[in-house]
Amino acid sequence: MDLPQFDGKLVRIVEAGGASYVGRCEYLSDEYNLHEYGHSEPGLMLACFLFYEGDIADVIELEEADGPYRPFSDPYGTLEEEAAEDPDLIDEFLTSEDDDVVVRMLRCLHDCPNLEPGCAPAYRDAVLAQVRELAAATASDAVAREAARLLERWG
Repeated sequence: MDLPQFDGKLVRIVEAGGASYVGRCEYLSDEYNLHEYGHSEPGLMLACFLFYEGDIADVIELEEADGPYRPFSDPYGTLEEEAAEDPDLIDEFLTSEDDDVVVRMLRCLHDCPNLEPGCAPAYRDAVLAQVRELAAATASDAVAREAARLLERWG
């Protein structure tokens, strides 16, 4: 598989087990992965998830959507849904330099039943505090809008 051709592209990665994830990817070489992660195999990084070449069944380059969630066709995906259950991953998404990554996580958290009072996990208050800080500090209108929408519902 020629993974470098997908660097910087919007893709759907299909894992060997059949799960699929959408995002803008970054190619990471086997040398880089050995140095950073102790595993000498090339891979593709989506947000903060690294998919090694041996775990990838297929990579499909996607056309960027021209709708309300541009460049994506949906407000968020499986990647964000899985990350929303782990406060460390939520932190990685919300501190990303890529506004699309931050916005998609905020949209996912908005819809997340995990933040509902009474059935919320212990990290609820910390996540909401982080979103408040993000809303106050961001220069991105899209991030500020989604943070305000989330806080209006849960905060």
